[in-house]
Amino acid sequence: MPLVILRVISVLALILLLWNPASSRTLPSGDQPIVLLDASLSLDGAPFRAALDSARTHAGRGALVWRFGTGVTAFDSAPPRDGATRLGPALEAAAGRAGEVIVVSDGRIDDATTIPPDLLRRPRVIVIPRPDAFDAYVASVDGRRHVTRSDTVRLSVSYGAGGKRDTGNGKRNGTLTVSLGDRRLASQRVSLPDSGTLSTELTFPVSRVPFPGWQVLEVHLDGVNDAESRDDARLFAIEVSLEPAAVVFDAIVSAKAKGRDPVLIDTAGRLHTRVNLMNELDKICRIAAREVPGAPHDVLLVLDATVGQNGVMQAREFASVAGVNGIVLTKLDGTAKGGVAVAIANDLKLPIRYVGVGEGIDDLVPFSADEYVNGLFEEKW
Repeated sequence: MPLVILRVISVLALILLLWNPASSRTLPSGDQPIVLLDASLSLDGAPFRAALDSARTHAGRGALVWRFGTGVTAFDSAPPRDGATRLGPALEAAAGRAGEVIVVSDGRIDDATTIPPDLLRRPRVIVIPRPDAFDAYVASVDGRRHVTRSDTVRLSVSYGAGGKRDTGNGKRNGTLTVSLGDRRLASQRVSLPDSGTLSTELTFPVSRVPFPGWQVLEVHLDGVNDAESRDDARLFAIEVSLEPAAVVFDAIVSAKAKGRDPVLIDTAGRLHTRVNLMNELDKICRIAAREVPGAPHDVLLVLDATVGQNGVMQAREFASVAGVNGIVLTKLDGTAKGGVAVAIANDLKLPIRYVGVGEGIDDLVPFSADEYVNGLFEEKW
């Protein structure tokens, strides 16, 4: 009897040795596979396009695709931007799924030595070879997309290099160029890194862009003579708005043609301390005077009743630039008493034309000195 028991135990031990649940996983059939796509800068250029093709092939067969680099993100076809290649977090995120795990990478995994062995046993790895040829590229372009004719375009450009480079052949330097069609807008000489990316800022006045509206700029890395030229440029779209004075000119011309009178011009949002905005206001007045004799006929300055004595300074600056001949005082329905009206009337001899006592269309009313004085001594206007 003891011999029979011993034989049974031996058979069970053999079965456990052949099937180790710690190292084997039975994946239910029909579960969705997942592809982990390496999206780090080590795979930029032609290798990343090859990796994309491989990932898309599996996606066409029903696989789910994730990108990994510094972190784990949903799939998109944007060029790689992450400077690190960390596979561990991606494998941990995929561990909760039952389908097959496929890793598409060039094999340069930064955290390979720290990934738990049980996570490394599961995936099938597709290695995309990285050529040793030198490759320089523009990684990204960022900046303001909405500008006016008086602004300055400021583009933050990230560029980099990788692969084997021969010394003394001019490949340690390049030129970043911003162009619109055949027109060169700006250029800057840059030094290429040995690997990874660097950033710089390219600036130029919006006046160099010949047309208003949406324009597509090309930021190109010239003079690098690398093996892969398709990643040497990035496109960046900006919208150029018309200069305010040009809008006023068009409005006056249109009003004349259509017999419309008067023309209302709203230049709200200007600070008296911003020289460029005040210069724009001066130009608006000059354009109006050139197109219509005596224009602008009325210039009303809208002041918040809560500004206090700072309102006197604002009124003085705007009066000197735009010839203000009347004040509109708003927010008198609140706790502010609007005492600045007395100072403006006394120091600048400007009349208070209207006051705002609410947010409704009928809450802009003609100014009454008697009601204003009475309101100073009442709880409500």
